[in-house]
Amino acid sequence: MRNGKIIIIPDVHGRTFWKEAAERFPGERFVFLGDYLDPYDFDAIYYKITPESTIENFREIIAFKKEHPDRVTLLLGNHDCEYMYGKDVCNCRCDHRNYMRIQELFRENKNLFALADEVFIGGKHFVFIHAGIQIGWMEKHIKGWNVDNLVQKLNDFNRHALSMDQPECTSFAAALAEADKERSGEFDYGSPIWADAEMMNEGYQLSDIIQVVGHTSIRFYGPAITPNVIYTDCGKTLYLGERGALYYLDGKRCKNENGDPFHPEPSPYESNNLFDLDAFNRPFCRSCGSHNIYIRAGMMADHWYCQDCHKDQVL
Repeated sequence: MRNGKIIIIPDVHGRTFWKEAAERFPGERFVFLGDYLDPYDFDAIYYKITPESTIENFREIIAFKKEHPDRVTLLLGNHDCEYMYGKDVCNCRCDHRNYMRIQELFRENKNLFALADEVFIGGKHFVFIHAGIQIGWMEKHIKGWNVDNLVQKLNDFNRHALSMDQPECTSFAAALAEADKERSGEFDYGSPIWADAEMMNEGYQLSDIIQVVGHTSIRFYGPAITPNVIYTDCGKTLYLGERGALYYLDGKRCKNENGDPFHPEPSPYESNNLFDLDAFNRPFCRSCGSHNIYIRAGMMADHWYCQDCHKDQVL
């Protein structure tokens, strides 16, 4: 990837916000950070996302890549690898009903996807990756890597795995499935599709590059900028300018306040690990009549919890 303005599309999850950028910046380069399907329950409600619309949106992204093969990069996220490699890699909000259709769509177009990409802007080395690169995982699974060849090594790893038939690629899938303990995994280091933002901010990242990652954080909502990691997942398109600064689509610069190197925005969806659905005409509790009722994080859209009478219910 050469120098220039880079349009960054964070986790899509069935949403169509990427289309505005495609229309406004027809000649620019795009990097999709992965996770094209498996929408969150609250987004499915708010944006009226259906399984069929999610698949159609993904088809349009693939068509966008095919139309502009040299300036559109499609990276793989954990939700994508559950279809490309199998459910052992990730089984979170998977579309089980349409699983075979989606898997076929991924595998028919497997050569369009990568694990990583890179660009040099203003003397800085930016690496685009879904979740992040942790040294411990690289040393465990990638031989002969360094900061100059890590993107090539990761993409070679992915291409080699996809060229193999099951079950020969099982070991590759198992490596990608490694989630760190911050993501309720059992490993000290997460893979490039599973590494958690909190651990990336605590000294687990590489110091010679600036990683640009998506992969929705458990504790905060992006964008957020640290010296070595840019967290982009915010449901909005962003872009890197010619000097490597990060901007919103309207041209407003993303920057930290008061010199704080880590200043993320709080997630608008969460309150004490409960999804606040005020904007979605939240219903009332069937037990006590309170409107202080929420969807529990990670639950389906019809499972609610009342903070007044502390009862779970299906509405």
